[in-house]
Order: sequence, then structure tokens, then C-alpha cells
Amino acid sequence: MSLALKAAEKHLQVFDIVGYAYANNDAIQAAVDDCAGNGGGTVIVPEGEWRSGPIHLKSNVELHLEDGAVIVFSDKYEDYLPVVFTRWEGMECYNYSPLIYANGCENISVTGNGTLIGNGQAWWHWKKLQQAAADELCYAESNGIPVEKRIYGTEKAAFPIRLCR
Repeated sequence: MSLALKAAEKHLQVFDIVGYAYANNDAIQAAVDDCAGNGGGTVIVPEGEWRSGPIHLKSNVELHLEDGAVIVFSDKYEDYLPVVFTRWEGMECYNYSPLIYANGCENISVTGNGTLIGNGQAWWHWKKLQQAAADELCYAESNGIPVEKRIYGTEKAAFPIRLCR
């Protein structure tokens, strides 16, 4: 199978992706990066089940899931490293990457009738572990500790990805 990339309706490249392998993240990210490097466009995920780690969108890029396309995100914590600038309950910090991430971008979208599966069951056990990290982040936020020092991204000092099923 292949992942089609259409940028500005005239640039077309094909990136190899393999069903049922988490190696697809590199191909999907390469398509996003190439699309952005060519001024923007659409990364088209075809029908099938595609396993991936986080996808970092860039300005002027649309991620389009065709009918029957399913992206199943990794349930391995290490796939969401290195940490990225993010927010947890409105407080800025560095933490594991969200499933789909964009920072400082404009004109981005995720479209289509496909499905994103976040593997939430892999993250639920963190709920019990997050209170100490949440208290620490709240303290850091309220005491003006610079965001560059609010670094999480370990199993005991992280916040689970929210709203996954």
C-alpha cells in the first residue's frame, strides 16, 4: 500500500506504509513534512488499518482519512517522546506528544470519514499516578516557574493523553 501526498494539487509523491506495523509513523510524518515543505497540501490516508505513533502537523497541511481508513495509535509510551511543548488542564509544560500535535501552526485540518483509535486502555492506569505530577505542575504554574523547567515525560511524572477510547 502507499500513502498519497497531494500538495497544491500538482505535487504528488507516494510514501510506502505497511499495514499492522508502527513503522508507519515515519512514512506519515515524512508525507506531512514533504507536503509542508512544498507550500502545503493534503496527506491522504487510504482505506486500511495503519498503526502510528504521534503525527505532528505543519502549517497548510490537511490530514485526510478516506472512507475505511483507520489510524491506530501506539500504546507504547516511548513512541510519544521526545517531550513537546503542550498544555495539561490549561497549564503549559513539556510532556509526551499528543496523538496529533501542532504548535504555532495555521491552516491545518484533519478531515474525512476515517477513524482515529487512541488506545486509551493503555493510558488509564496513569490516572492513579498523576496526582503528584499534577500538584507539582500546579505549584510551578502558580509560582511562576518557567515553562522550560516544567518537564514531564516519565511514567510517574506525566499526564495521560485525554479523551482516548
